[in-house]
Amino acid sequence: MINIWHVLLCFTAGAFFSLSGVFLGAFMVYRTKRDPYDSFVRFREPKGQAFNLDDGMDMPAEEPPPLPDIVKKMNEKFNSQIGGEANAGD
Repeated sequence: MINIWHVLLCFTAGAFFSLSGVFLGAFMVYRTKRDPYDSFVRFREPKGQAFNLDDGMDMPAEEPPPLPDIVKKMNEKFNSQIGGEANAGD
């Protein structure tokens, strides 16, 4: 016969393994997406100050070159088949 303590022990063990699995999954996701200076559990503020470097990506983009005629032709054909307007980037 199953004692109440056995049931309680099984529920406690199940909760422990479930929570440890969630914690392990969170840790694995963290390890794949972290920055080198990040810590998994933050008990203190990171040292140093943040700074930004200009990488040239903030500049406005130039106008893209015109599409070749074959691309315009295929866009028109595709748009006519789906019933949309033929807009080939004019």
